[in-house]
Amino acid sequence: MSFKIAIDGTFLSDKGKGVSRYLHNLLVELARLDHLTQYHVFVDRKFATSRLPQQDNFRYRPVHFRRNLYWKLVQFPSILRSEHFDLVHLPAESCCLKTPTPCVVTVHEIERTRWRLKKAHGPSQWLAHMLSEGLFRWTIPQARAIIADTAATRDELLRLYPVETQRVTVVHLAPDCTFSGDRSKRDPEKVREMLGAKQGYILSFATGDSRENVNIVLETYARVCARLSQKLVLCGTKAHVRGELREKCRRHGIEERVVLLDYVSDDVLMGLYAGADLYVDISYYEGFGLQPCEAMASGAPVVASNIPAFMEVLGSAAKLVPVGDAGALATAMTEILENQQVWQERSRLSLERAREFSWERAARQTLAVYKSVVNDNKAQTPEERPVGASVFD
Repeated sequence: MSFKIAIDGTFLSDKGKGVSRYLHNLLVELARLDHLTQYHVFVDRKFATSRLPQQDNFRYRPVHFRRNLYWKLVQFPSILRSEHFDLVHLPAESCCLKTPTPCVVTVHEIERTRWRLKKAHGPSQWLAHMLSEGLFRWTIPQARAIIADTAATRDELLRLYPVETQRVTVVHLAPDCTFSGDRSKRDPEKVREMLGAKQGYILSFATGDSRENVNIVLETYARVCARLSQKLVLCGTKAHVRGELREKCRRHGIEERVVLLDYVSDDVLMGLYAGADLYVDISYYEGFGLQPCEAMASGAPVVASNIPAFMEVLGSAAKLVPVGDAGALATAMTEILENQQVWQERSRLSLERAREFSWERAARQTLAVYKSVVNDNKAQTPEERPVGASVFD
């Protein structure tokens, strides 16, 4: 396969979360598998590309705009119209552009569902939602192919939007290889000492996203903490939510048992996963569930909500409970933490399940989508082919 692909890499960031993590891992594997295709990755000019693959068929092109309307609607489409690309890959559903270049879009989550599950809708949030939904509705019909992280996301997309089934391919993500390996080699005791949790800890995330359902995690922990020696560690707590979280902990009488951490680097996160006695994720909605998958790759037992994406990705390796059932969550947590045999079995299942996901497989499937789109475009007659579309040289 030898052709020229444009990739919107403006989602790449130094924090490496979400779409950035997806795109970084995909590029690494594409570079390993494919030395013929010419990849033009457009990145924010402030992003350091030294951590990305450095080989002859990868070119990183800095741009002055990042994740904004001017880039999506004007600058990037203009570049695509002026240059000869066989394909453009938009790595997230919120991108939008009008271009004759054949387009592949990755859909991680459905904006309409994400919005429906939000707890507060201020004027600025309404505006952002209407804009995101509008861009999504504009982008999806233009896509020659759509990549969905899970079958759950695919099915939801097909149900809510006029999309043909054959245009959608499910490509599972995978935990970053840095999170895989023997827990004992990552010095969990050092992590626990740093956290002031020498008796262990339960790990969860609380970034301020209402889908994370942190209230039920706090309520449940307050119910069971007298029985447990482990502290609760909430990671990713942004400054604007930290005060609210502290107040909730105070009301539950658990402020001395809860550790609030800001954003952490992957090196620190790797240690947090490896040192955790349990990972808890009771999200209302996810498109895949990369964080619990990463926790599993580190050998942590996982308790998660029984939402469709988690059921598909985590399977029976995780203990799945209803989203709003604090009693079921309490039972699941204590069952694992109070019985060493159960804990060891859940840890083993976590490791086995995580090994079923592979970025190499994801990259191969993505390459297959690329090839299919370019071949279909080549097979069209000049009258059928969109103006400006290109084919294999």
